[in-house]
Parts: sequence; structure tokens; C-alpha cells
Amino acid sequence: MHEWWTSLLEPILERADRLVLQDRAVPLPIPQHELRAPDGSLVARLDGAYVREKMALEFHGVDPHGIPKAVFRDR
Repeated sequence: MHEWWTSLLEPILERADRLVLQDRAVPLPIPQHELRAPDGSLVARLDGAYVREKMALEFHGVDPHGIPKAVFRDR
């Protein structure tokens, strides 16, 4: 998938997934949370995080899980 398409699609999918959580009365995660190593270096930028619970969310990741075989395996 082209990078420009991914940059447009990801926020839409993330917003839709957040609406699903909200619709089911699930507390919303902190969006775009930066996970950092003890030295302060960036480990990952998470689509959502429940920091206190130490739980990360990734909504509809594209790479490397965007190919049909991986999507089937991930679900």
C-alpha cells in the first residue's frame, strides 16, 4: 500500500475503532501514545494505550499485517 494512502486511511480506521469502543461504553485509550525505553528513546508510537493497565492497542495495522494471509492469521 502506498505511504500517502496509508497516511490518509489510518486515522479514519483509528477513529472508527475508537467509536466502536465508545459505543460499547469502554473507556477510551490515550491516542497516539509514545512508548519510550528507560533511556528515553522512542520504542513505538501506539494507536492507543491504557498506560496504567500496561495495554497497547494497534488499530488495523497495515505493515506487515496488511497482506491478506496475515490479516486472516491475525483475526
